[in-house]
Amino acid sequence: MRVVLVNLWRVLNAYGGTEKVFFNMANALVERGYSVTAIASDDGSGEPVFPIDPRVDFKNIPVSSNEFWFKLHYCPK
Repeated sequence: MRVVLVNLWRVLNAYGGTEKVFFNMANALVERGYSVTAIASDDGSGEPVFPIDPRVDFKNIPVSSNEFWFKLHYCPK
């Protein structure tokens, strides 16, 4: 089964609980046999500080929150 996790908050160079849970969940799911893609939207620079299992497909799509909400609400589907 394929699972996609999305975090629209910071994940690069961040030591918070949200970031930790995001990567722990991705690692736990891939450990249980799921195909996991973890998508973040951090417009900062750097690397995640929490370990990521190499089987997790991690993507950072740096879009500012204003741009994201504009695309979500105003772009035609």
